[in-house]
Amino acid sequence: MVQIFNNKINCLIQIEESSEVLVTPHDYEESPYVLIEIFGFNFHHHSKNCKECSAFINAFGTSSLDWFITYMGKTKRLDLLMFSLDYTTNSSQFIVSETGKRKSVLKLMLSSVPVTRHGIDKMIEKLIEEEQYERCALLRDASSIF
Repeated sequence: MVQIFNNKINCLIQIEESSEVLVTPHDYEESPYVLIEIFGFNFHHHSKNCKECSAFINAFGTSSLDWFITYMGKTKRLDLLMFSLDYTTNSSQFIVSETGKRKSVLKLMLSSVPVTRHGIDKMIEKLIEEEQYERCALLRDASSIF
C-alpha cells in the first residue's frame, strides 16, 4: 500500500497496490521520485469529489514541506514545488493509449529534507554555516513525522 499524507491538515490518501496499480520508486536517481500508475482510473476527475485528493492536487506548485509518501516500508517527504511535464519535476497526467486503455500517472519528487526533527535540525545547522537563512526559516516550521 502507498500512503500520501499531510498530518498538519489531517489528509490521508491510501492507494492499494494491485494489478491495476504500479508503483515504481526511482529513489536512486539524481532527482529521486516515485512513479504511480493507476490503470482504468482518472485521478483528476476523482480529485474534484474527494477533499483529500483535491488538497493534494492543490499543493502542487507550493513550497509546502508537509506532504509525505510511504511506499515499500519507506517514508519520504515530498517536494511539490515544481510542477510540469519536465523530467525533473512533479507531474500528473491522465493518458489514453492508442488502444483505448486509460491510466493516471503521478510522478512525485522526493525531498532532500529529512522526515525527523533531529534530521531537520542538523540540516538547519548546516544551512546556517552556509548562511542560507531563508531556507533555514522554511525548515524551522517543517513538520516531522517521527
